[in-house]
Amino acid sequence: MGGPGRLIGASLSAGVLLAAGACAGDGGGERPAARRPVAATCPVGDPRPEPRFAAGDRRPLGDAGGIRFVEVTRRAGLTGRYTPACGPTECVLVARLDAETGSRVPDDQRAAWCQMERFHGGAAVGDVDGDGHPDLYVTALEGPGRLWRNRGDGTFTEITPSSGLLAVDEPSGAAAFGDLDNDGDEDLVVSSLAGSRTWLFVNDGSGRFREEGSTRGLAPRPGVLLAGYSVTLGDVDRDGWLDVFVTEYGGGVDGNPLPLPATSRLYRNRGTTAPGHFVDATTDAGLGGARARFGFAATIRDLDRDGWADLALTADFGTSRMFWNTGAGMFVDGTEASGAGTDDNGMGATTGDLDGDGVEERFVSSIADGRGSSLTRGGNWTGSGNRLWRVEGRSFVDVTDRWGVRDGRWGWGAAFVDTRNTGRLDLVQASGIDFPYPEVVDPLAPGPTLLWRNDSDVYTEVGAAAGLGVRNGRGLVVFDADGDGRLDLLVVRPGGRPSLWRNESRAGAWLRVRAVGRRSNRDGIGALVTVVPHPGAAPRTVEIQSVTDFAGQSERIAHFGLGEVRGPLARVEVRFPGRDEPVVRTGVRPNRLLVVTEPRDGSPR
Repeated sequence: MGGPGRLIGASLSAGVLLAAGACAGDGGGERPAARRPVAATCPVGDPRPEPRFAAGDRRPLGDAGGIRFVEVTRRAGLTGRYTPACGPTECVLVARLDAETGSRVPDDQRAAWCQMERFHGGAAVGDVDGDGHPDLYVTALEGPGRLWRNRGDGTFTEITPSSGLLAVDEPSGAAAFGDLDNDGDEDLVVSSLAGSRTWLFVNDGSGRFREEGSTRGLAPRPGVLLAGYSVTLGDVDRDGWLDVFVTEYGGGVDGNPLPLPATSRLYRNRGTTAPGHFVDATTDAGLGGARARFGFAATIRDLDRDGWADLALTADFGTSRMFWNTGAGMFVDGTEASGAGTDDNGMGATTGDLDGDGVEERFVSSIADGRGSSLTRGGNWTGSGNRLWRVEGRSFVDVTDRWGVRDGRWGWGAAFVDTRNTGRLDLVQASGIDFPYPEVVDPLAPGPTLLWRNDSDVYTEVGAAAGLGVRNGRGLVVFDADGDGRLDLLVVRPGGRPSLWRNESRAGAWLRVRAVGRRSNRDGIGALVTVVPHPGAAPRTVEIQSVTDFAGQSERIAHFGLGEVRGPLARVEVRFPGRDEPVVRTGVRPNRLLVVTEPRDGSPR
């Protein structure tokens, strides 16, 4: 994406970095009184105006084909005050570092840190109180983030002060919910932005959390400053316990003055010997050294269908990697042989069977710059755009231009989503950048949220026509906020400002399947859910996963659009990780949530 190290180095030499820019505006309302504020981030009396961008949103409105989204952020109760990103040398990160070290961060490092907070904006979906409704957690530049409880109708009440999350006052990068100790409730992992550790909040079963990372194996790394951007959960060794992968940005690009670690981290769950406790397995799993650097997003999913969860890392500066699981959670780098990793500046990613032919596709967002390269203008990216591949075994076949999705401007979070419940997956991507030196980024900013409608054999961009008006997005979350069977979108902007978009499309029938593990992990992550709508119909399969398209964890539920189907479905089966026989259901009626629990013994039920 043109990260801070090389971008700063190039920009300084080109004279692009000017005086500190003004803060972006924040939301209305007040923060809870219990929140301890951080130091102010913008210089007092800074005369420089808000950056102005020339590109705007000039997409034709056209016909969205029945897709319609409506912005409901305030109506839904997602209000409050947010700490915005500021200008190039004064920001939350350097303010914290100045305060904690007792000395001023050197001038040649300040601009690099301040760019990194402009990549910020994460969220996670989880049912923290077990009432069956999806709750929301949004990360923040001034603390561990904010937690909203779903009232059951898609509106929310903030419960941050009573949740225990205020025990940690440190900028948060991204997060993921998951039942890490298999005790029936959702725990929370939060990555750090400018801290020295990853945080683990353990749920007491009622939606109250206690931070226990340091006693559960997510120990601080003294002297290391982290920039964590995504948290992904998966059972990489198939022992029935969720492991944790945290992407961390860094790796030693020439000119990068920041003391950042070189690799993202894999924490293996100790399982039955110590449930919900972890050991750093990065090196032992084959991911150490410079193999997993500049990470933004990660996918833990069985991409080659050999029964073991693989790891796809989406990363900056051409360092995206494809790691195949060789069994028991050991990985081998298969990037070059597979044809993966051709993106220039990978940021977000999503995986799914977009055309229903049984072969999955993988999309990675990057930078599409009509100038080709920005190097002569003070930047450091080559703007060849997004990538879309068909994943055929262990081969990635590029179909980007065939489907027409190369130009996503400055891409971030991305997700395949069946907006109309047709059975075909559309593609949503957040985009934009707000660096306070428009000479470099004008053609790419502020960036619309793009929506490519699936027209069976090509994608057609209809975001503006569908009503998606949010710009400059980062993290992206897909979930059914109000339980109506239509998938809603949450886009998070820099500084943790959420924008909720309710799906009011003309939609068909649907089925949602939640898998509950007993021998496998309780969240059912890694389970394959297959639906046959009617006799003779082609089966459709979805793998339940901890989706982190970029700093955004969507619902861990398999969603199937069924179109005109009205009667009972021919067959629904759930194959839990490591089991030979699926759990089968017949006669399931559409338009409902089906919960399937794994049997304890070896026979299906």
